[in-house]
Amino acid sequence: MSISNTLTDFFLHYKLEKGELVSGNIWGTSPGRSFRFNLETHKFFDFSNKEHCGRGIKKLFELRNEQLPSSFRSNYRSFQNNQRKDDGADRNTPYKERLDVIPDFLTPPNKILLWEGDKKTEIPARAYAYKNTFGERVGYIMRATHPETQEKIIRPLSVWTRLRPDGRLVPSYRMKKFPPFLYNYDLIVAQPEKIVVVVEGEKCAEYGMQKGAVQYGLPIIFTTWPFGSESYGTDPVLWNCLLKREKVVLWPDNDEPGKRVMTEIKSRFLPQAKLVKPEKIGLQEKEDIADLPVGPDFERLLRNLVRAFEI
Repeated sequence: MSISNTLTDFFLHYKLEKGELVSGNIWGTSPGRSFRFNLETHKFFDFSNKEHCGRGIKKLFELRNEQLPSSFRSNYRSFQNNQRKDDGADRNTPYKERLDVIPDFLTPPNKILLWEGDKKTEIPARAYAYKNTFGERVGYIMRATHPETQEKIIRPLSVWTRLRPDGRLVPSYRMKKFPPFLYNYDLIVAQPEKIVVVVEGEKCAEYGMQKGAVQYGLPIIFTTWPFGSESYGTDPVLWNCLLKREKVVLWPDNDEPGKRVMTEIKSRFLPQAKLVKPEKIGLQEKEDIADLPVGPDFERLLRNLVRAFEI
């Protein structure tokens, strides 16, 4: 069956607003629904109502005058049997499967629960959203500072289905990793003409965007990678969206680990990128872009960066 036709029919059938075909999987969202359907294995997962999704896929094949694959029929029956088993599942293992897209009605927490022995501490935290091509949230990075040790605390946050006592699956946050995207990935894909500046950490990326690019109206998108500075190479596909992009800048923190990481990113993934020397733009040792005060000097620095690509 034609993947493009199937994708179109599927979206028309569900009147979807957004959707995407990724690695043989149709997945997308519409109001109140989030789903994934594999075109090869015919396995499906509808996060709001699996059974209805199953009937919808059957209808899709009927509309195309094609026979429903036996693999789908067996997978569908297997799901129904598992649902009956889940009604009496062990409540000690309530989490079932991670959601690809965070439902709109879920807001992120504003604190991290930290256990130190038997002592539980609630630490105020900020959540930085990572998004897919369509601007839909796929996960968060939570950042906080320990009030006593001043240690940086970084935690990933994703959404999983959780089994309620009544047998229903509901979405719930869990401190587990999500599929890696670059920060501001939706902007990078939608605006290929803009300069992409890779910095270390979501705090720096957000500072550069709000206090620099947005405030001064500059054609720059600040980005970073998730899960900590040493996670830049765990998934090489992460950098694919920048491979053919000529306007890429690597802006490290002014410390040895930061310079090393950015140098390795340039040599392994982005050889065309320009590498900033932080000590030459006013950053003191161990400072980063968020330490640059907003003002004429910061604006001049960013405008010079833009002009460098206009020559």
